[in-house]
Amino acid sequence: SILSLFLYYLRNPNEYLSLTASGKAKYLQVLQCLFSNFSREIPLNIIDQIISFFSPLISDSLKSVREEVGITISTLVLCFWAPSCDLSNIQKSLLVVNNSNLNSFISHFASQIIIDPTPEQMQNKEEWDAQSRIRDTFLSFCLSLLRHGFGDILTTLENFFLILFSISNDNDHSISNEARNCIMLALISMPNSFTEQLCNHLSNSQSWRVRGFLMRSLQIYTFSHLNSHSEVERKLYFDLAVRLLSDPQVEVRRIASTTLSGLFKMYQFIDIRKFIRNFNKNAQISINGSQSEKTIKLVEKHSGVLGLEALVLSQPNDVPNWLPDCLMLLSEHSNDPNPIQETVKKTLGEFWRTHQEKWEILHKSKFSYEQLEVIQEIKSSPSY
Repeated sequence: SILSLFLYYLRNPNEYLSLTASGKAKYLQVLQCLFSNFSREIPLNIIDQIISFFSPLISDSLKSVREEVGITISTLVLCFWAPSCDLSNIQKSLLVVNNSNLNSFISHFASQIIIDPTPEQMQNKEEWDAQSRIRDTFLSFCLSLLRHGFGDILTTLENFFLILFSISNDNDHSISNEARNCIMLALISMPNSFTEQLCNHLSNSQSWRVRGFLMRSLQIYTFSHLNSHSEVERKLYFDLAVRLLSDPQVEVRRIASTTLSGLFKMYQFIDIRKFIRNFNKNAQISINGSQSEKTIKLVEKHSGVLGLEALVLSQPNDVPNWLPDCLMLLSEHSNDPNPIQETVKKTLGEFWRTHQEKWEILHKSKFSYEQLEVIQEIKSSPSY
């Protein structure tokens, strides 16, 4: 029987190891069917043997095997839910596996992921290859649960999102892309997952790619749970995006501006004039002093211009009463050093592209004669 075959390999792991790569993967697929359809026939007293069998497999050298290992572990987990758990109310309950040893195994599995690897660890080829294999298996495990709608159990793992964001910065693009897919699926299905603690940790990451992906993730998350955010949460998201407008890395600043523009679109009932004043204050900073001081001031000045850009681009089809003044403030910096000048030109070009169709019949009348002259002057400049 299938159960007898399973028990045979379980008690004779060397026999399993002698299988070909294809044989190992197919055997694990059989186990998935066994766990799914005959879980009640599996003796509970062999759970420790099951764990011992899988422990060395999470770092298997073959990717096809690692993928099946992750899926099989997720299937095993689903077969040992606590009977008291109400699966129909999955979004409101923390799912707990009805076996302390299995719980410990999953927690230990996750704890083997290095969240903030040092350059020395990454340069140790043998150690980092092993780490990459464990990361790969962990992602297969997470994606399997998420795709079947059981992602809530992952939130019970300590530092779950920190682990995924760390893996999203992996040098192996296949692993980093899979981690990003995993994060997107998790954020869509898990309300209240963007906590203040998580945002603060990720926004202070040493990797600018992690900080940038945090902003991209925030775009997806806020849109997916648009109607479920409290005032406190909305303030957290705005504060986070505004803070990263001043990131040392220009790529992060640009992504933060795009994210902020999306937040302005989604949350209309906010004090726009207050944002304009704060952004313009930064945009007016003079770039002087020593070279290091100039660099810092340029970043702060650029953050103000990017904030004004976010406001302008949040209105692709309309001209609210505050937008003409915002455009004029932005145009004052059309001759500033890059990346500021580049931002201004791009923003004004995008504004004109999205408004020119209805310019004469709808939008033009909302601008004063002086404001129209400024817009025309910028449009006709050689660098526009």
